[in-house]
Amino acid sequence: MPICQQCKENIDHLIQCQDESPKSHYQKVIQKLFKFLKNSHTHPSIIQIFQSTLSNNLPTSFEYFVPTYEIDQDVIKAAQEQDEIGWKNIFKGHLSSKWAHLQMKHFSKMYANSPSLYNWSKNIILQFYDISYSMWSHRNEIVHDDFEEKLNKKESDALKKEITQEYMKGHTNIMRYHKFMFQDSLTSLMKKTVIEKKYWLLTIKASLICFDKTTENHPNIQSINLDHAFVPD
Repeated sequence: MPICQQCKENIDHLIQCQDESPKSHYQKVIQKLFKFLKNSHTHPSIIQIFQSTLSNNLPTSFEYFVPTYEIDQDVIKAAQEQDEIGWKNIFKGHLSSKWAHLQMKHFSKMYANSPSLYNWSKNIILQFYDISYSMWSHRNEIVHDDFEEKLNKKESDALKKEITQEYMKGHTNIMRYHKFMFQDSLTSLMKKTVIEKKYWLLTIKASLICFDKTTENHPNIQSINLDHAFVPD
């Protein structure tokens, strides 16, 4: 992706990206989830498991972080089922239903009239949606930062020179799904906004790197990419 020059540009990578800016932003937004869990009187073991698993932007296993003192098998089963669903899918709102069952038992011990379990579950899912959306928005702010009027002549000339060099290399060694970016003439490309030109350049550079990575261990894959294959997701 344009931030770190890696091939994948999806929410899984945005969460795991080791570039300092996404890592820092992830730590900021994940704290909102933890705050919500505490404010909504979430079961203490759920809070501990989620915090321990998700505090690092390279999550591992929910079951691994079940407290050693925990004797409630429902806690263990919920963590195990979430591992089966996968940590990546939790950022798409796919939560084990066993968390809600565990939370209902917790509510019933705290209140004579329990709060809405539906609202608790719905709001946690919305929290994860917000994290995913925030990570994507942060990525776009980096790539499309509003610097339209901030380039001096020297910087503008350097940008035009770099674009020209990449354009003249052609699209032979870029990923198939980026070849359309060469449909415009160089003259038309130079008339685009600074943001559009920067995005074009960042994308082509990332595509070149990705193409090299797909061919370095498979010498014959280049001809397949160029002539036959559809690029997988």
